[in-house]
Amino acid sequence: MLEPVVLNSEGIGQVFAEGVQSTTVFSDVSLRVRRGEFCLLMGVSGSGKSTLLAILSGLLRPTSGQVSVLGSDLWRLTEPEREEFRRKHFGFVFQGHNLFPALTAREQLEIVLRWGEGMPAAVARTRSDQVLAALGLAHRADRRPTELSGGEKQRVAIGRALVKRPAFCFADEPTRALDSKNADLVVRLFRETARRLRSTVLVITHDERMIPHVDRVFAIRDGRLHEWSRTAPAPAALRVRSCVDRSPLAPQVDQPCSEST
Repeated sequence: MLEPVVLNSEGIGQVFAEGVQSTTVFSDVSLRVRRGEFCLLMGVSGSGKSTLLAILSGLLRPTSGQVSVLGSDLWRLTEPEREEFRRKHFGFVFQGHNLFPALTAREQLEIVLRWGEGMPAAVARTRSDQVLAALGLAHRADRRPTELSGGEKQRVAIGRALVKRPAFCFADEPTRALDSKNADLVVRLFRETARRLRSTVLVITHDERMIPHVDRVFAIRDGRLHEWSRTAPAPAALRVRSCVDRSPLAPQVDQPCSEST
């Protein structure tokens, strides 16, 4: 049985105006995502990936179209209602780590659970330690951001987004600063979140190592959204060696990416 559609966008368009000049980022973008799907959103720099992610996650109002999430029309909610909706259902991984300088890695996660979710301190600590361990950070749990490398800070930020087990996780280039080993840990945690917790994960990335491990791959090209499957030849933009993952998580049979229109 198919999982229900939990995110449905129809006719999304975005135009940015500056004085008498205007720029159309994309138009008539429609997207349906089911519960528990792990999806990538790809495209060249400046194609509008981050803009679309912001619209789908309730951070940027589109010029046209609508976004329905869990049956709620996101852009018909008031700003306080939308803020509460995001807090309750969404986890975010931004390109900037946005960590609190005074808090340890463990406390970065605990604060989400204790103050955001009202979870008892002991339960929050246990879950935070589990997530940090899954990301290879158990030995760094008591370190503050100034004592962490860039890749470690990125993994803490990812853990903070996933620790509350959100219905949706939106991530912008989460593996950009990570080597293959740590990128594998992140992909494994995203997959576990999608499979075991039935969370929907939507990731913006240029990292083609992730492609073999996801359910669907979307790309913005020339202002339009396209979806690729594995049943047709790959477009040139994705037909590169890293479409076949050489990481420990890679499937046993090499399989290229492909496009469906």
